[in-house]
Amino acid sequence: MHKREVIIIPVNNSPKVSIVIPIYNCERYLPRCLAAVTGQSCRNLEIILIDDASTDESRKISQAYAKQDTRILLLHNEQNRGPAASRNRGIQSMSGEYVYFMDSDDDLHPCAIEILLGHYLRYNVDLVMGNVKRIDFFGQESEDWSGSSRLIPSRGEVTELVAGWMRAFNRYRVFGSAWGKLYRTDIISSHHILFDETIKAWEDIYFVMCYLEHTCSIYYEQKQLYFYYHNQDNHGSAATYRGYMDFTHTVYKARDIIWPERRREVVNALFCHAYSECALRMIFNCVFRMKLSRKLMANLRILVNDPVLQASIAGYDPGEVILNRRAQKLIPGKHIVLLLLVYRLDIRKRKRAREKAQEVQVKALVELKELVFGRMNRWKA
Repeated sequence: MHKREVIIIPVNNSPKVSIVIPIYNCERYLPRCLAAVTGQSCRNLEIILIDDASTDESRKISQAYAKQDTRILLLHNEQNRGPAASRNRGIQSMSGEYVYFMDSDDDLHPCAIEILLGHYLRYNVDLVMGNVKRIDFFGQESEDWSGSSRLIPSRGEVTELVAGWMRAFNRYRVFGSAWGKLYRTDIISSHHILFDETIKAWEDIYFVMCYLEHTCSIYYEQKQLYFYYHNQDNHGSAATYRGYMDFTHTVYKARDIIWPERRREVVNALFCHAYSECALRMIFNCVFRMKLSRKLMANLRILVNDPVLQASIAGYDPGEVILNRRAQKLIPGKHIVLLLLVYRLDIRKRKRAREKAQEVQVKALVELKELVFGRMNRWKA
């Protein structure tokens, strides 16, 4: 449970906000998600749930919530179509002035929509974003933005943020997802912005870049409003991560956005870095999510042999990330087996570190319990 705080920005008679949530086999986390959405302090909501042909209890859970809350519109896909198609159904069905996307295994601050909507009404911007708390595969926590709340009032500053994302993903991770942001539906409809259903991975980032093409002002809220859980067993759809080369669409779109504002050599340098960073992330995801198989080796072979990656990797700056430094050395020689081994060892090391941390926590709790009960027994005596 997240502590309900006093809201500085009052929102009376607020405009309607549509919340679009694609669902696929998420019975373990879905109640948490739906409780967070239906419990929002902003009550003028349209909650659109799209069940993407789930085979577990997700559909029954959604139906139970829909019976209890008339704001919920429940849609069903007859076959699994992926998060892009599901979100598009939500866009086509929405009637709110603003739209907010959420994943079915995540959580939300109880006043998230009210805070974001308040900034829209105060600053009249094209996009409002809230900070995100991320909990990764290994239980490590981080946030998307370490700075203070900020108004980005001009088109030039918006393109500078896109360039920043291309230069340093981890500093600008807020652009790396469709969720956690409040969009104007008039911009989406007037420019026919939809999720590309041919893209099976990075489709949400591509949507954000398409929206940023028509964005001239942004407000960023530093408070952590969205809680993202990177669960290995679920990521919105069965179709996700089949498109291991789909990141290319996003990088090319980002390049198009910044092209008019910068010199050609600067754009090319940013492109090489962003392309390499995306490719290395996809290599990690393939190794982490897939069992050792011919399919995994085929995916790695396609990624490593990609001529654009081969041309870009030399201009990539891995920073202090040891794994990326090693990958940068192995990719030009197309040492796929060694690359697989390096990534497997890194993942195993992270898992062991997490298990060790959990053991320490359990041990501390046991010692605390023994201490408390010991004192209680002495008091009774």
